[in-house]
Amino acid sequence: MITNMKRPNSDPVTLNNIAVQQLENNDFSSASELLKVALRMILPKQDNEPANDLNVPPSQLVDFRWSKNANMCSSGKIRDKTSQNRYIFARGVFIVRWAQKNRKMMRTGNTPLSSDVKASIIYNAALASHLQASQENNYISLQIRAQSLYRLSQNILREARNKGNRSKLCLQNFFHVAILNNLGQLSYELVDYELSTKYFNQLKRNLHFLKSKRKGSILLWQETGYCQNDLAGMFSNTAIMVPNTAPCA
Repeated sequence: MITNMKRPNSDPVTLNNIAVQQLENNDFSSASELLKVALRMILPKQDNEPANDLNVPPSQLVDFRWSKNANMCSSGKIRDKTSQNRYIFARGVFIVRWAQKNRKMMRTGNTPLSSDVKASIIYNAALASHLQASQENNYISLQIRAQSLYRLSQNILREARNKGNRSKLCLQNFFHVAILNNLGQLSYELVDYELSTKYFNQLKRNLHFLKSKRKGSILLWQETGYCQNDLAGMFSNTAIMVPNTAPCA
């Protein structure tokens, strides 16, 4: 657990990690507010900056860790009007900075953030809105915000990959699997069943790969940071019978 952060306004990575702690405490509103500040720090630069992974190799400067709140693995299921359980992957991403020099540079804004770091912060902002939507009445606007942010996180990684950058976040943590799950769940909520089916089909293929692929003597998924409840919850989404059309008004 990351504690005793005394400078909440210092940099987007610090804000991100404090917000993930608040997600673990189910304080989704506070987490969302902190992440909005972090987004304002990174999004204005997004369109004008190239992918920075080649200049700032994430393997040298940062690591990524799913939040450890084990209860979140099994508390993500919600029930809709058709009494079907749909699983929200509710674990945030901590960004762990290893180099002391890198810490100082990030605080002063002198180092560009890698696409992995940006994607993590945006994902956490999406997750905060997604979970907040499950608690508050004004849920549609929050769901749409979450959907847009998940897609933005996904697009940042896709653009970096197209430029030849390798994503540590995807190769080690299989981060994209969590996004597919939550986009599928949100699309279902927003009655876009065709898009929900698309995301869940992609999710199913990725899950089967994780469960069958070995890395030495262990299964690949065991090195991603996911727990068995995470995978079971995601598999349960792929088994949902998605309607072919939207319900009548």
